[in-house]
Parts: sequence; structure tokens; C-alpha cells
Amino acid sequence: MNIKDKKINWGVVSVVIGSWLGAMIMLLVMYDMMLSMRAMRGHMGDMSHDMREMKVSMNGMGEKISLMSKDMKIMSHEFVEVDQHMSDMYKLMADDLDAMRQSMQLMTPSVATMGPTMNRMGSDMNRGVDSFTSPGNYMWNMMR
Repeated sequence: MNIKDKKINWGVVSVVIGSWLGAMIMLLVMYDMMLSMRAMRGHMGDMSHDMREMKVSMNGMGEKISLMSKDMKIMSHEFVEVDQHMSDMYKLMADDLDAMRQSMQLMTPSVATMGPTMNRMGSDMNRGVDSFTSPGNYMWNMMR
């Protein structure tokens, strides 16, 4: 029997070729899965590192927030002090204005009587000037 005389059983050949092709496809799929798993492990490592950095940042933020809270408490006390000082200033200004009003009320009669006195003083000053500029008129005005 010669190899050329044998009939090829195409069913068996197709099963063997199909098996080899299936095995190659499975190997490719497994290789792709292996690469994906490696990449995923790298991404998970990066994610873990990022989460550690985020934790450190969050701790830093917590410290800054507590400092800010303390500063806000201090500022709150300072606002109360400023408000108290403003209230005291308004009271002092009101007292000063009341005292000024009372002083003006006391001065009003004196100012009212000042008008005729100022007129007399002006007349006396004119007489004094006249005494130096024209002594005759000055003497005549003295007689009146």
C-alpha cells in the first residue's frame, strides 16, 4: 500500500485542523487576557498610589480646615469686640452731641444780647477812629 493509494479522510483532517485553530484562538484569547490582567494590575497599583496620595491630601485638608475653624472663632470674637467698640463710639458721640446741644442752648441768650453790644462796640470804634482823623467831629460827637 502506497500513501498515494490511501484515501484521505477529510472529516478527520477538518476535526484536527479545527482543533488546532480552536487551540490557537484559545491561546490568543488567554494571552490577551494575561496582558489585560497585567495592565489591570498596573492600573490597580496606580489607583492604590493615587488613593494614598488622596488620603495624605485629605489629612492635610483636615488640618487646614481645623486651622480655618480656629481662625473663624478668633474672627468671631474680634467681630464682637469691634461691634462693642462701635456701640461705645455711638454712645460717646450721642453724649457729645447732647452736651453740644445743651451748651448751644446756654449760649443762645448770650448771643442774642451780643447784637446790641456789638453795635455799640462798632460805634465806639468809629468814634475812636474819628478822634484820630477829625478831632473836631470827635469833640462834637462827645457832646451829643
